[in-house]
Amino acid sequence: MKTKAIMVRFLDTYSGTSISSHTLQLAIPEFALKVYGKYVNPETVSREWRKLRDDKKYLEQNGYSIIEDMLNKSREKKFIIRRLSEVHRDSSKGSKEQRDDNPTDRSEKTITA
Repeated sequence: MKTKAIMVRFLDTYSGTSISSHTLQLAIPEFALKVYGKYVNPETVSREWRKLRDDKKYLEQNGYSIIEDMLNKSREKKFIIRRLSEVHRDSSKGSKEQRDDNPTDRSEKTITA
């Protein structure tokens, strides 16, 4: 199984939460070894993570979206992993303009690198 496919399967574990790139570099190799018996280099994870964030079509086909965590106060970038079913459920709560008025609402700015 390719690293990209393993990463997409891993996303389900963090769906709806904020995760940093550093955490991904540590957790995905551990996940790959435990679940698939495959060793994945953390640097490969980092490189594939950047590619995966840019490949919106692939993410959508697999039922995910990745948005930057705009409330993150850390110097390290964090991302929110969302299943598309969660995104559609959230969008039924009101229009985008209504959600933008809420300062505690997480911005759903799509990542572009």
